[in-house]
Amino acid sequence: LAILRELTRGGIVMAGDTDQSLHNPTSPFGRAGLSMRGNTHVLRTNFRNTAQIHALAERFRERSAHLGWEGESRPFAFREGPAPELYMAADAEEARALLVDKLRLFLGTAGYEPGNVCVLVPRNLEIPSMLERLAAAGCEAVDITEDPFSFHDSDRVRISTLHSSKG
Repeated sequence: LAILRELTRGGIVMAGDTDQSLHNPTSPFGRAGLSMRGNTHVLRTNFRNTAQIHALAERFRERSAHLGWEGESRPFAFREGPAPELYMAADAEEARALLVDKLRLFLGTAGYEPGNVCVLVPRNLEIPSMLERLAAAGCEAVDITEDPFSFHDSDRVRISTLHSSKG
């Protein structure tokens, strides 16, 4: 963005979403020295998340304000969905066992299609062990970053990193 600013003499059209930032709470435009003035407009509708997930994220943002994570907008979400649920475990192994139990509930009892379920892990290096764990539990899963992957494949649970899942 800083190079673009140096190469541009007139006005330009740019779009960004500072609410997508995982690692830096400030706007990339401001960090690059770009001034957002003139004919600007901020879109305030969140099309990514359900209202329930959005409300949880806003509560997190409010509690994290002291860390500088206030964000620059207060978007509105309108799609309804189930409330997010938080499960706690004493250690990683207990968390994995709880995950398998929840997947069995969602896929078996609740009747979710596997392609509508995504397991998020913190880092890429954790994907292979999660694939193995789910396979051992009788749950077919796929790493969404691997070729050949298709979003039309609805027969397997999807696995991704937190970072890859945003947006």
